This record gives sequence, C-alpha cells and structure tokens, in this order.
Amino acid sequence: MKHIKYIILIFVFCTSCSDEFLTRDHPTGITDENFWKTTNDAVNALNSCYGGLPHGGYHYSAPYVSNVALEGMTDNMYHSGNYLGDVKTIGSGTNNSLNWHPRQMWQSYYEYIRRCSRFLENIETPYFTSEEERDRMIGEAHILRAYYHMLLYFYFGGNEGIPIVDHPLNPEEIFASRASKTETEDFILSELDLAINNPYLPNKYTEDKSWRVSKAVAYSLKAIVGLQAKRYEVAKEAALKVINMQEFDLFYTSDPEQLHYRDLFRYVGQINNERIMYTRRGFSESWFRSMPKSMGGQGASNPTASIVNAYETLEGKTIDEYTDNREEFIKDPNFMARDPRLDASIWLPGEEFLGHTLNPFDQNSDDAISQSGASKTGFALSKFIDPEDVSKTYSGNLDYMIIRYAEILLVYVESLIELGDYNNPDVVIYLNKIRNRAGMPNVDETVYNTQEKLRELLRRERRVELAFEGQRYFDLRRWQIAEQQMEGTLEGAYDPDNESPIVVETRVYSSPKNDYLPIPQAEIDANENMKQNSGW
Repeated sequence: MKHIKYIILIFVFCTSCSDEFLTRDHPTGITDENFWKTTNDAVNALNSCYGGLPHGGYHYSAPYVSNVALEGMTDNMYHSGNYLGDVKTIGSGTNNSLNWHPRQMWQSYYEYIRRCSRFLENIETPYFTSEEERDRMIGEAHILRAYYHMLLYFYFGGNEGIPIVDHPLNPEEIFASRASKTETEDFILSELDLAINNPYLPNKYTEDKSWRVSKAVAYSLKAIVGLQAKRYEVAKEAALKVINMQEFDLFYTSDPEQLHYRDLFRYVGQINNERIMYTRRGFSESWFRSMPKSMGGQGASNPTASIVNAYETLEGKTIDEYTDNREEFIKDPNFMARDPRLDASIWLPGEEFLGHTLNPFDQNSDDAISQSGASKTGFALSKFIDPEDVSKTYSGNLDYMIIRYAEILLVYVESLIELGDYNNPDVVIYLNKIRNRAGMPNVDETVYNTQEKLRELLRRERRVELAFEGQRYFDLRRWQIAEQQMEGTLEGAYDPDNESPIVVETRVYSSPKNDYLPIPQAEIDANENMKQNSGW
C-alpha cells in the first residue's frame, strides 16, 4: 500500500507558516520536547483534531468548508456569494486546477490528518490515571483520521485513490504518489474498524461530550464509505449496526404546530436523538450568508427550480405524474399541496417569513433578482434559519448535524435495493418512517414495487430529506447522473411577467473531468509522482 509519511504542497515552502505546518500539531505552540507530558496535553492535542470538521454555514477558517455552500456545486443550488466564489465556478463547470478553495480543502484536510497521526504516535507518552481514557481517545483519533481521508477521497479520488497518510511527517519525504481506489477504501475502513473494535469507545456520548465521535459515528462512516464505494454489503451491515443500537430515532417536536422536520433544524430541535455526528455552532453565519438583502443578509444560497420540482405533492405523487398540469405546478405562486419539507427548506416567492414577503419579481423591492444581495433564482434558503438569529452576522449558535439517523436509514434502504433485496419489508418500513415524520403519506406500493421504481423513489427521498446538507455532490457521482443533471440551463422560479422560469446560467459538464475536483496544481507542480485526475 502506498502509505506515505508526508504531504507537502509547494506553497508550504513559500510561506512564513511552514514551520507550524511541519512541526506543530498541538494548540499551545510549545515544542514537542516540552509537550506530551500530561493527560491535559493529550486532550488538547486530540481536541485540535476536531478543527477540520465541516460547517453548515460559511466559516472563515480552514478548511473553509460550508456544506450548504458546497451544494452550489450541484443541481440543488446556485451559489451567488463572492466568498467561496470557487463554488460558483465548480457548479458552472468553469473551474480549473488553480482554484483557491479546492487547494484549501486539500491542504487543510491533510493538516488535520497529520494532527491525528501525531496524536497517535505520541499518545503513549503522557501520564494517564486511566488507561481506559487513553484507549478511548485513540479510538476517536482513528475515526477522525478516517473521516478526513474519506472527504479527500470523495472530492478528489477520481479514477484513483488519494495519498494515504498513516504516520507523522518528515520534511524529506515529500514526493507522495496516490494509492489505488481499493487501497484507499480499505485503509479508511480499517481505521474505522480499529475504532469499532475499541472496547473503551462508547456507542454514543451524552450531554457535554455529545459532540465527540463515537462508535456510532464509526459505524455510520463505514456505512457511508461502503455506499459510496458501492460495497453495498458493507454499507448495509454497518447501517444495521447503528439501527440495532437503539440509541437513535427520528426527531419529533413538542411544538403544537407539529412541524417536526422544520424544527429539527432550529434551536428548538437542536438537542435531539437523531444527530449522530455534529459540529458545535456550525451555523454561526447561517442567517447572514443565506438570507437575502431585504432581511439583512447576503443572499448567497439560492435553491434551484430543479430541487423545488423534486418535491412531491401531499398525495405522494411527483409533479410529472400530473402530465396535463405539470406547468401549472411550476407556475403556482403559492406552491400549495406540496411535501411540507419544501416549505421547511426553501423560502418561496410570495411567501411570508418574519413579516416579510419574498418578492423577487417586484423591481421596486430589495428582493428583485437584479439587486445585489438578492436571490438570483427567486428562491431563498429557509432550512437552518431560526428567527432567533435575525440580523446576526457571525454569532449564531446553531449546531450543524454532519450525520443524522435519517441518513443512516436511507443508506440502509439504498443498500438493500442495490443488493437486489428490494422486497425486504425494511425498505418500505424505513421509507415510510421518514416520509411520515415529514407529513407525507406511505409509499404507494402499487407503483413502487420493482427495483427500478424503488430506486427512483429512494433517490428522490434522499434528495429532499437531505437537501442542502452536503450529500448531493456525492450522490450525483455514485448514481452516475451528474452529467445529465448538471449540463445545460440552470433555472429558477417561474417569472409571471416573462411567463417562463428564470434562466440563471448555462452550465457545462464533461465526464470524467468534472466528476471530481482536480488535484491542486501546486501539488502537481511540486511532485512529479502525483498524477492529476482525468481531463485536467
């Protein structure tokens, strides 16, 4: 296996922070010979490994990953903000290997991998009163190292894998080559198995430690990796382990309105039994970045007509099933009788929110599409937006769920379908469980009773249930439908004045080039052993 001890990008040698990148992995800045003495040193070092977890909102620190913004690289969203502007070019298919944001992702994830590796090398040195605590922390580090490798693989994997880092780094070992896809997947799964087999790692942390990664996180990541790698048996068994723990369930609000799905992404539902892995205060900038100018925001997150049209009616039918009335559904300014998750996720034209009605077609309104800071699709994001955060620029406190129980149920169902076990009662049971929580009817088994039809339903259900949670980019590639979904005209809301949908942009997509992000050009230039992804 092409394991390596160091990844050095060319810019590491050209910046003043290279010493920190090379030698320091603890938050105090103390040199290694004076560190790794106490339990507290080890705790601080491990906690620093959590710093690379993605956020839901926008965030001004490495790795600069906002899973909401990254939806702009898919057919779910148009990203109109200048911040993370590379997301816009990736979505349109006009990006290149010099873009700043992918380079930051590559560099930062390897930095956090290095932190994990340094922790694992030195963890035997500090004094612990409890060896069980030491072993528990080792399990967490393996999960985090696996997770960062997973993200790099999912974004940059291409036709090959990625460089695997399983040891601390030495400056002279700089010319890494890429492992194969199988080697990369096997390494990630082996890291997760080390955590799964760790007897001191709990299934789930509670109360003030609930943000830490656990055995449930390890099984969940194993299921997600297995699914993306199309190792469906691995995915099924790992997801089933989480289900059988009986530690998690779908969230139901106590609010009289019974808007369970909406409240899951607000403060009222923040502490819930559905979240498996999350980032604390991961939505600190959600209001400011997502709300339009008329509400004191930047309007950077603009949902598309494509995802709006994916939501079923309350009868459980797609708008395409209404052949004679499909255009009426698209024109309908009130979006009546649709899946409640639509209203919970997307602020629709003509809809009121906190006393303001969204008016993208009123040229005298701050919401007018032509206005700076207004949505360019006519739709705005309402998911993750809590009225308590009104006008907060960077001070929101909403946590971001990286993995939640509903996703694991969907992983399990997809695995059963792809394994040919689509008649398994669990397929419909768990789809109904998710749909019913949202206020949708049971699966119509007179329609959805074949592998093809259940696959169609699962993919639609996954799209709307996990909308704007950062999964669509991976789903498009796993299902090999990215080109058909991304190529062509990107449309927004129906414009009643022009009697047609808004045309936002024309996107280009070429497979295999756009199937993955390019390896940063600085890395290619610095390392003759690093092979670029196809087409770049």
